[in-house]
Amino acid sequence: MIYVEKTIKNTMNFDIEENLSKKEVRNNHAKYIVIAKVSKINGATNVSKKGEGTIIATNGELKIIDVLKGDIKDKKVKFSRAGGKMLYSEYLKGNKASREKLKDNPEMDKYSKEEKNKMYIEEYKDGDIKLEEGKTYLIYMNFDKEENSYLIDLFEYGARELEPIQKNTLQKALSNYKTTNKVERKSKSKK
Repeated sequence: MIYVEKTIKNTMNFDIEENLSKKEVRNNHAKYIVIAKVSKINGATNVSKKGEGTIIATNGELKIIDVLKGDIKDKKVKFSRAGGKMLYSEYLKGNKASREKLKDNPEMDKYSKEEKNKMYIEEYKDGDIKLEEGKTYLIYMNFDKEENSYLIDLFEYGARELEPIQKNTLQKALSNYKTTNKVERKSKSKK
C-alpha cells in the first residue's frame, strides 16, 4: 500500500485593530526591519519553552544581509514566526483547546492510528506566506527575550519575499534607502 501524505489545513483567525497594510503602522510596530535570507527552517511547534500550548510557530535561522531599522550586530539570528506545518501527533501534545476540537472531530475517525501518526497539520493566517530556506525577505520583527529569538511579526505583512538581484544592485538600493528612506524601482520596459 502506498501512503500519500495527508495534511490538515487550518486557518488562524485574529481580530487586528490596526491596519497592518500601512507602512507607518508596520514601521512603528517593528523594532527591527531587516533584509535577510532564511538559512535554515528547524521545524514547527505549538509548545512554548515553558511547556505551554500555543499556536503553531515555525522556528529557524536567518542570515542578516542588511539592517534597515534597529541595531543587530549578529549576522545569523534565530527566528520564530506564527504559522507552520507539524506532525498531527505532535500537534495534539500542544494547545489543549485546539487538541480537543480536532480530537472530537468525527472526520478524524476514518483514519487509523498509523495514518494519524503520519499526518501533518498546517496552520497559517489567511493571506500569509510560508518562509522557504534559501529565499530572501524584507522582514519586520521584534526580539522575544523569553524565547531568545527574533519574532517575525505582523503576519502576512511581516515578511515579503524579495526578487533575486545582483549583490551590487542590492547594495546600491540599500544605500539609497538609508539616505532617502524610499525604495526606487526601475522597471525594464520592452520596446
